[in-house]
Order: sequence, then C-alpha cells, then structure tokens
Amino acid sequence: GPFTDTGFLAINDQTTGKPMANPSFEMPDSTVAGIIAIKYLDIRGRETGPFDIRFDPETALQQGNKQILDQFWTSWIAFDASGNHGLVYFTQMLSYRCAIKQVHYSLNGAALDKEIKMPPCDKKDPYAIPYDYQPYFKVADSVKSMSVQVTYTDDTKSPIREYKRQ
Repeated sequence: GPFTDTGFLAINDQTTGKPMANPSFEMPDSTVAGIIAIKYLDIRGRETGPFDIRFDPETALQQGNKQILDQFWTSWIAFDASGNHGLVYFTQMLSYRCAIKQVHYSLNGAALDKEIKMPPCDKKDPYAIPYDYQPYFKVADSVKSMSVQVTYTDDTKSPIREYKRQ
C-alpha cells in the first residue's frame, strides 16, 4: 500500500531546531506477520529507502514485554503491599506475561524449587489479568526474602533477583 507520513513530535530536534520527526507508528490488532517497508527524508530532504523490515506481532509483543520486565525488575515482587500482611504480589510480572515462559522462585535463599504458574498470554488483551486468577500468594511471617528467576519465551533467563521483605 501507500506510504504513510508519521508526522512530527511536539518537540524540536536539538540539531536542526525544527520539529522532530515521529519515529514510531501504531498498527491495528488485526495486523498479521509480514514485511513493512520504511523510508524517510534525511536532514537535506533526500528520500532514503525503502527498507523492508520483517514484522511479527507475536514476537513484537514478547520483545516489548521482555524489555519492560528487564527494565523494571524491581517491581516484579511486592511483599505485604497496601497493608495486606502475609501476601506476596507478582502483578507486574503477570501483566507482562506474554514474554514469560516460566517463573521459578525460592523463599529465604533456598534453591529455586518453586514455580509461579501464569495464565496463558491473551494476545487480544495481553495486559489484562484474568478475573479468576489471583496475582499473589500467602507466605509465613518467617519469610524474609524471595529470589526469582524468569525464563523468557526466547529461552533466555533473567539474573536471579532477590527481594527483601521490609
């Protein structure tokens, strides 16, 4: 199909002083895997491209979720959140579960011998938590820490992360 102009952002490019080109665009949920052609005008107004880029919506969802999980790993686990003593919440991991294959954990420094079972990724509504799924579990007062390792859908593993109960 025809090329679509992405427009400009509401900020100026520091190099040129002119409005900055919008480097991103959205596609409808119904977009299927295929090739996207991209071209642009350089600083002198010369057209560059088109460049063919393979796009797979499932892979893009997984990669985007993995990036968020890696960036905000300190939010994977919350002990006793909102005054709910004795509960461990894993809501953030659950919200980005489309990138997760498995979550192994341990309590108080033991081996990673337990698993948090996640519901399957809902590609139509990937960030929603199913109404019948609880994003937390109970722990005893003696639990002072939790170690977590995520195995992603691309089979890479996160570092083992430790969360201390306050």
